[in-house]
Amino acid sequence: MYRLMRCGRSQRRTGAAEVSGLVDVHVHAWDRSRFAYGWLDGESEMAVTALPGAYAADAPEVTGCIFVEAAVDAGAEVDEVRWAARSFGGTWPDSFAVVAAVDVFDPELPTRVDVLSDAAEGRLVGVRYLLQDVPDDRLDSAAFRRGLGHVAARGLVFDVCVRWRQLDAVAELLEGMGRGRFVLDHLGKPPVGSDQAATRAWQKSITRLAQLPNLSVKLSGLPAEAASREQLREFAPELLAHAVASFGSNRCMFASDWPVSVRAPGGVPTGEWLEIVRGAVPVSQWDAVASETARAVYRIGE
Repeated sequence: MYRLMRCGRSQRRTGAAEVSGLVDVHVHAWDRSRFAYGWLDGESEMAVTALPGAYAADAPEVTGCIFVEAAVDAGAEVDEVRWAARSFGGTWPDSFAVVAAVDVFDPELPTRVDVLSDAAEGRLVGVRYLLQDVPDDRLDSAAFRRGLGHVAARGLVFDVCVRWRQLDAVAELLEGMGRGRFVLDHLGKPPVGSDQAATRAWQKSITRLAQLPNLSVKLSGLPAEAASREQLREFAPELLAHAVASFGSNRCMFASDWPVSVRAPGGVPTGEWLEIVRGAVPVSQWDAVASETARAVYRIGE
């Protein structure tokens, strides 16, 4: 069971059920005095340094978290993992884990994963390679399937970060995979707005993906896809509800996408996002979304 690190109670009440902790499965952090992040150049709001201590202050209800690589410039991935493990690990010693960046197309992938695991000090539970700008034909390549096989052989989760138009390509790929554990980041980055045709297309893809028993989904990322907070509040509940109904609570996980989903134009504080997600989940299923699914999928603490 997860330890409550900053609240003055060992458990919180949610309806008639007792919940032991809240695990945030998607947290970024960056220190621009240590590392370079090319994608932050010109991003005035995002470019502000985002340190683990600031996250802890912004998310007082969270009792455990997973650091997800923050697209540090190539060559610094191992140092980023080592920094994150030491920076976050002292705050959540019993329920902290790492999803590291690795080139899944790299023929030396097994060796890379071993190095990352050492840097994470035993907290490596998954890897990620940003696929959101990768052409669909590369997703269907033998090299990609081989890389995913190596990830599965190491017992790690592969975080799937794509845009909603890529979801059918992802479905075709995973339908042909015989093994592995996968997590869809940010609900597949759906269209957050009044384009009902696009929303229906995303819903259809999510329904298809939900048929894959080895795929779970993070309830996160919508603030970064919304043009404004008002748009987020209007459209996010329907999108979240569809994901929960499709996957079931035992394959849905709460995630904040801090600080990206706080600083984006449609961003909201982590506590407000938590309430939006909670409102889309039946009370009787909140334990699973809050922490149980995270423990089972990422095998935190094993």
